Amino acid sequence: MRIKAGDIHLNCETYGDGNPWLVMCHGLGAGLRSMRAAAEKLSGSYRVLIWDNRGIGDSDPAPPGGDYSIRTHARDLANLMEALGIERALLHGVSWGGVLGLRFVLDYPEKVRAFLCDSSSAEVNERAAQNWVKRGEIYLKEGPAGIRNAPGGLNEGAGSGAVAPAAAPASAATGGGPQADPQAYYETCKAVASLYEHPMAPELPNIKVPMTVIVGENDQTAGVGGSVKISRAVPGCKLVIVPNTGHGVYSQNFEVFRKELDELAARAK
Repeated sequence: MRIKAGDIHLNCETYGDGNPWLVMCHGLGAGLRSMRAAAEKLSGSYRVLIWDNRGIGDSDPAPPGGDYSIRTHARDLANLMEALGIERALLHGVSWGGVLGLRFVLDYPEKVRAFLCDSSSAEVNERAAQNWVKRGEIYLKEGPAGIRNAPGGLNEGAGSGAVAPAAAPASAATGGGPQADPQAYYETCKAVASLYEHPMAPELPNIKVPMTVIVGENDQTAGVGGSVKISRAVPGCKLVIVPNTGHGVYSQNFEVFRKELDELAARAK
C-alpha cells in the first residue's frame, strides 16, 4: 500500500497483528521485496513493517529539488510511522538500511524501542566513497545490468568502515518488481559516500536505546570492522559475529538473527 508520508508517497507492507511493531529497513536498491520472507516468518511474534525507500520499488522519487540524504531517508521513515500511527518500534536495518537506521536512532530516539544493526557501518574510507559514486554513475547510465561492471573495492578498507551496496544480489532483491529509479539510486550512493567526509561515528556515543550489532564473520561485502567500531562506540551495545555467515545475517542465518532479535526485544522498554 502507498501511504502519504510528508511530501511523497511511500510503498509499504505490514505483516502480523502482534506487539510490538518491528520496522525493517532494506539494503540499497533492494526494496521491501528483499524483506518479505523474513517479515512473514516474524509475523507470528511481531507486527512487521517493511517499506520501499524513496525512489525504490513503488515509492515516489524525491520531488523536484528534493534530496536523498541519509537524514532525509530517516525523516521519510519518521513520517511513515506517524502516518501509520506507530509511536515506537523495534528497528532493524541491514547494510544501507543499517546506515539509515543509525541516523533514525540519532534523530528520532523517542520512536525507537531498540535497534538491531545488521552488516553495516557508520563511516566509509576514501576509496569506498569514490567507488560508491562510481557505482551510482554506472547505474545512472546503464541501469541494473551495469552494476555487474561496477568498480570493485566497495569493501576495501572494511576495517575502516566500508558499507555494502545491497543486502542481496540485485536479481534476488528486486523479486521481479520495479527497479530503483536511476537518479534515486545515484543520489543514494552519493549519500553513502558522504559518510567519508561526514561520518556518523562521532555521534554514536549519544545513542541510548538498547542496541545489538550483528555481522557475519565471512562478510566479504561490508566486512566486520565497521560493525565492531559501532559496537565499541555505542554505550551498552552488544556485538554478535556470526560464524560461517556472509553479508546480511537476517537472510544468511535467520535462526541466529531471530534469536538476537528476540533477546533485544526482551531488553527493550
